[in-house]
Amino acid sequence: MCPGADRWSVDLRDAEVSRVARAGLDLHLGFAVVAVRGGARGVYLKAVGLRLADVRVVRLDGGCVGRLSDGRLLIDGLQPADVIVPSLCSGRIDLQLTFANGAQLDVAGSAVQLFIDGAPEVVEHLHC
Repeated sequence: MCPGADRWSVDLRDAEVSRVARAGLDLHLGFAVVAVRGGARGVYLKAVGLRLADVRVVRLDGGCVGRLSDGRLLIDGLQPADVIVPSLCSGRIDLQLTFANGAQLDVAGSAVQLFIDGAPEVVEHLHC
């Protein structure tokens, strides 16, 4: 179960991953930007982090950085209506990301933490 009141609801399908790193049994992902749900189109939250505990890698291609073309987070087999930042969820966690370059990341774990690295910063437009 994930608590979440007065927090950011984000869309992992519209995001850009800046780093993927293993640390012991954990996997850390850094997002340069993630789209904010419920706001105006083109509103993004910068510097979001994701930490997956007790990770089991199903697939982790080389090149897992950059723009995502699809993303899905499942908690106990169910896709939450909202992915909340910051939050901490435990249970059976499955994370599947498909990158615009064709790379795929598919991992499972026992807990996921989403957080903002520093003060929240929202940008309205991405200049790519």
